[in-house]
Order: sequence, then C-alpha cells, then structure tokens
Amino acid sequence: MRLAIFSDVHGQVGRLSACLEAIARTGADELWCLGDAIDGLSARPPELTVACVRAINDVCTVKIAGNHEAWALQDQSLPDAAVALIEGWSVAAQRDGILAVHGSPHNPLMGRLSDERDVREALRRSPGWLCAHGHTHQAALWIGRGDGTIERQRRPTSQRIGRSMRAVACPGALSGPDPSWLLVDTVRRRLTWHRIDAGPRPGPVSADPYPDRARHATTLVMPMPK
Repeated sequence: MRLAIFSDVHGQVGRLSACLEAIARTGADELWCLGDAIDGLSARPPELTVACVRAINDVCTVKIAGNHEAWALQDQSLPDAAVALIEGWSVAAQRDGILAVHGSPHNPLMGRLSDERDVREALRRSPGWLCAHGHTHQAALWIGRGDGTIERQRRPTSQRIGRSMRAVACPGALSGPDPSWLLVDTVRRRLTWHRIDAGPRPGPVSADPYPDRARHATTLVMPMPK
C-alpha cells in the first residue's frame, strides 16, 4: 500500500492542486489529509473554502480535522457546504500500523510534536510503527530505535523504518515556503518526502488572536476513529 499524506493546506487551492498533480504523477493507492485544510482565521472567499474542502473530501480516504477546522466550526464561520463535509472528518485515524493526527496522539487538535519529550510520549501512545502528524508546518522525521534512543532528521528525504524501529513523521505544510508531501510505502516501511514547485510564497497564515481557543478546540465533539 502506498499512501500519499499531506497537511496544512490552509485554503491554498493552488498549492493543493500542485500537490494532487504531483501525487497523480508519482502514484498512490490512497490519499490522506492531516488537517488544517482551511484557514479558520482569515476571510477567504467562501467559494474557495468550499472548493478546497470538497476536493480533499473527494480524493482523500482519510480526512483529519485540525485546529482551524475546529475553530471555524466553533465560530460558525464556514459556508454550509463546507460544514456538512468537515463534520464527517475525524480527529484521528488508525490504519495499517499508522496513527494519523493533526497535532499529537494525546492532543489531536493542538499538540505539537517538535521536541524529544513530546515525541517520546507520542511513540508511547502510538500502537503501530508510525505516527503521522501535521500542525508544525515543518517536514520532520523522528526515529525511535530498539535501544531507546531517538534520532531526529530535520530535513528528511527518504528513510526505511526497520522492523525494530518506530517513527514520528510530519509531511510538511502545503501552505509553507517549502511545500511538501509524504509518500508512505506500508509494505517496505519506507517514507519519502516530495517537494513541489508551487510558485511564489503565499501570504502568512494568520496568528490566533484568541489564545483561549486552544482550550476550547480540544473540547469540540468530532468523530473518533473506529
């Protein structure tokens, strides 16, 4: 099984199109989106938001909701067509030995897997060989070895995860300055990052002007994996 995994589109329809075209050229059995398909803090044209959400809903087998989806649902700021689709997305999914979340296993919407302590906790909570996450906007790979050591790769390209190893991986952000997606071969247990040429850098994702949203976002009722 070859899984194409991407995250943090933040409403950048052009970036999403470039990613989907690259995936089509490379080939994948399934597509997974790890959340923040929309930018819940900026005023994007409703038709673009709907187009982005609909495209992801149509092509992705696994659709994960991120904190921006949670904020937008909480604020009732989304077009009805987008709400109807996003309400069916999960905050976590587990398939083929892979746990998929936006943030982290212990905080699926807002957790950040950017330091060794949190990565160790993610490995402890992950039932399989790989935890795939978004939210940090940085392509990254952490490898947990059988002797308890953890190796960090800050700009990963391709890596096979041995049978005695487990991993935490972020595909990167389609909305970032260096957009990328991740191809996971579940049989060979190989992770390969693909970077896309998406033209000029888009505007920055808005900072959250309501810091208490982080607390409320984790309390929203959304579907959990079966």
